[in-house]
Amino acid sequence: MQRGVSAEARGAIPGIFQTIATAMSLLLVQPVLLLVPVAVDLSLWLGVRISPERLVEPLALVLAAQPGAEAGALGNSLRAMSQSGNLIEFIGWFVPSLVGSVGAVGLAAPWAKPLLEPGSLGGSLLLAAGFAALGALGLMTLQVMMARLIREGAPLGPGLARMVGLATVRYAGFLALLIPAMIMAIVAGSLVASLFSVINLFLASLVVLAMVIVIVSAAIMLTFVV
Repeated sequence: MQRGVSAEARGAIPGIFQTIATAMSLLLVQPVLLLVPVAVDLSLWLGVRISPERLVEPLALVLAAQPGAEAGALGNSLRAMSQSGNLIEFIGWFVPSLVGSVGAVGLAAPWAKPLLEPGSLGGSLLLAAGFAALGALGLMTLQVMMARLIREGAPLGPGLARMVGLATVRYAGFLALLIPAMIMAIVAGSLVASLFSVINLFLASLVVLAMVIVIVSAAIMLTFVV
């Protein structure tokens, strides 16, 4: 009786959250899962810094043109953040990364990190998109290794590249739905922001816009997970 239950339990396919929770608990015995996050941390800590100022400046100018002191202060804050930012941090938005989460500003590198400044807004956009794609690939690599560890007992092995590629394509499809939905939410929120700006409620309009984006993102995420 007990053997039948054990066999059935072993044959059951774990869900998404159970797979992630179980794999996270096995990091100590399978440190290979840490390769991707550690690689991202090392690149953010010791690698070059690619300035995001070309990306931030147009948004800061738009905010500066808005009525009210709050918009100008927000634009100045964005400029200050861009002076220490790094486009490579787009990778850390996807891959679980300590440096990507807390930032590398307070971490002193053992050498002077070279600074690269893209020459145009288009170049900055291409670099940001490339790092985002690399981050998505790293995230799918990590998740596929976690799933293989739970279901097959080993994170590496034959078929890993195909599974990572398929997972990346599916994730790209998810982003292809999420990004247009967020753009439409931003457009709708901008209309609301324009209405609120007439009555000097700029901060309230930003809150409404943020809430709309969060709701749309959560709806798409729940659709894919469920």
